[in-house]
Amino acid sequence: MNTFLTSLVSILRKAFPHIRHGKSEWIVNHTGYLRFQAEVWRDDNDHFHAVVNKRSGWMNPRHERAVDCGEFDSFHCAMNTAYRQALELAHLRYAWEMPDYTADFH
Repeated sequence: MNTFLTSLVSILRKAFPHIRHGKSEWIVNHTGYLRFQAEVWRDDNDHFHAVVNKRSGWMNPRHERAVDCGEFDSFHCAMNTAYRQALELAHLRYAWEMPDYTADFH
């Protein structure tokens, strides 16, 4: 019975590759122009690859891969790293475009 279930899971993984990966929500910067998303997928060697995707624009957004975070042994480690990197990229965008409220206007 255990061999049957193992074989069934293996067949389903090959038949439905979308089950073998995950994506987080889009993390938006304060302008809404840039969005970042963590993505993880498993390769044929059972390693997990983590990347951060970037979407820019409002009307006709462009999608591209922003950062390759590397290869991991577990899905959790890969998603955690990619998600942290996506948050950091969105935060850095905030820092670049935030007005300086400490300036003396008098």
